[in-house]
Amino acid sequence: NVRVNNVLHTAHFSSAAFQQLGILTSKLSAQASDFPAVSTVPGFAYQYDEKLQVFTPVQGSFGSIFVERPETLGKGKFEFGLSYAYVDFKELNGTDLDKLNFTLHHNDCCDAAHPPPSPDVPIFEEDTIDVNFQKFKLTSNVITLRGTYGVTDRFDLNLLLPIVYTDMDVRAQATINDISGTDVHFFNVATHLTQETRSVSDNHLGVGDLQLRSNYRLDAIAGFGTAVGLNLRFPSGSVDNFQGFGDFTLEPYFVTARDFGPVNLHAQGGFQIDPQTLDRTRVRYGGGLTWQVHSRVALITDVIGSSNITSEE
Repeated sequence: NVRVNNVLHTAHFSSAAFQQLGILTSKLSAQASDFPAVSTVPGFAYQYDEKLQVFTPVQGSFGSIFVERPETLGKGKFEFGLSYAYVDFKELNGTDLDKLNFTLHHNDCCDAAHPPPSPDVPIFEEDTIDVNFQKFKLTSNVITLRGTYGVTDRFDLNLLLPIVYTDMDVRAQATINDISGTDVHFFNVATHLTQETRSVSDNHLGVGDLQLRSNYRLDAIAGFGTAVGLNLRFPSGSVDNFQGFGDFTLEPYFVTARDFGPVNLHAQGGFQIDPQTLDRTRVRYGGGLTWQVHSRVALITDVIGSSNITSEE
């Protein structure tokens, strides 16, 4: 509290400033927790030979990893497994996290319900606080547990749960800009401190967002295998710890793939719809190729991405 011209003043900043912080946090959480999910169908499979009483490998391309496959397991078949990923989150909308910055704008001292007592009362709304990140390190170690069941020969159901260890190390500097010239805003009134640096370092182990995924195989088109599916994402992961999206979402998608000798081409597209906040709805896409070097060895390249339909500046 500071008394200026006999008016008791408490430093306060507009709701728009904190809404800006909220948007930043929500976008960080949404992108940092968007761990790539492996395909519902495994890259290779074994089939039991009743005559020989042994499991033999099923011939075919390993297909994709992060792009869904048009193949299905088959009725009554079950697949389970786990995968590990190390995620180093470095950029948000093309900007390095170490270079993120924003400005908090100050409210006026008075409003329509509380007009200034005299014209001599200074206006504080020009004063701002600049926040600049000097360090922003955010990494995740993700172990994904998954299982797929073939309901019919064409229809699979998959359950996926990530276990996430998140590590964050952040340092930011805040600077008060005395644009009004009133010289009343300080982080510490006694020392007239106008610049302050804070650091936060923490880690957390928890579950990510639970996903229920489905895949329905369609008839081939011009030699290309095709399938459609629906992914349901439940907000079981912590948004504050960058382990969850924060909302329930549903994602209808279409996938196609085809083998050209030892090379498999595959692509996928869909919409991740957020019924609670349609502004967070995104277009999701992916594609790549697999080169089957050997029956047991393949080189796989997948490129996956997403784009918001509406942008939050």
